[in-house]
Amino acid sequence: LHEGHNDIAVSRAYYAAFYAATAALLAVDVRRTRHSGAVSAFHEHLVRCGEFTVEHHELLRRAFEDRHKWDYGTVFPSVPDVERRIAECRTFVEAVATFLARKALLRSPTG
Repeated sequence: LHEGHNDIAVSRAYYAAFYAATAALLAVDVRRTRHSGAVSAFHEHLVRCGEFTVEHHELLRRAFEDRHKWDYGTVFPSVPDVERRIAECRTFVEAVATFLARKALLRSPTG
C-alpha cells in the first residue's frame, strides 16, 4: 500500500481473510475449494450456529466482492478504501484466531 500498489494490498488483505475463513471451516470439517463456496459455507456453517456474527460474514463477502472488482475490473481502489478493508480483514482474522484458539486448534492470539 505504501508503495502505491493499492490493488495488490487489498487483494492480500482479502486472501488473509479467505484463508482464515477456510481454516475456520476446516475446524468444523467443511471443505470448499471455490472462493464463493467458502464465503457461503462460512455463513451456513459458522454464522447460523452463532460461532460468528452476520457482520463477520458481511465483511468477508464485501472483501471477496471488492477483491474481484479491483483485481478484474477497471476500478483502482483508493487508499482510504484499502486502509478500511485491511482493518476489517485484520479484525476478521483475529476473530478466526480466537475461534481456533477456543477450539484448541491454535494458540491464543494474545499469547
